[in-house]
Amino acid sequence: MPKLQEFTGQIVSKEALKVYKKNEFYGNINYKLTILKEKDKKKLIIFVYANLVTEQIYQVIKESHYFAQRYLFFCVRKKKT
Repeated sequence: MPKLQEFTGQIVSKEALKVYKKNEFYGNINYKLTILKEKDKKKLIIFVYANLVTEQIYQVIKESHYFAQRYLFFCVRKKKT
């Protein structure tokens, strides 16, 4: 099991991505976020999937109510397959 990462940062950009793979998520919109970590000012890319986050979190991202706010992120790094 990959290790859970925890850090504080700001969302600096988002990009909507449509699912084209023929599965149960076909046609859904997911988001690619660029995060600026608070501690070391490094940029990270995080993918947000509607089926993996709460509806409240997904709506905040969808409606762009996150600018100029700090968040505590919990995520897992997965290898590309």
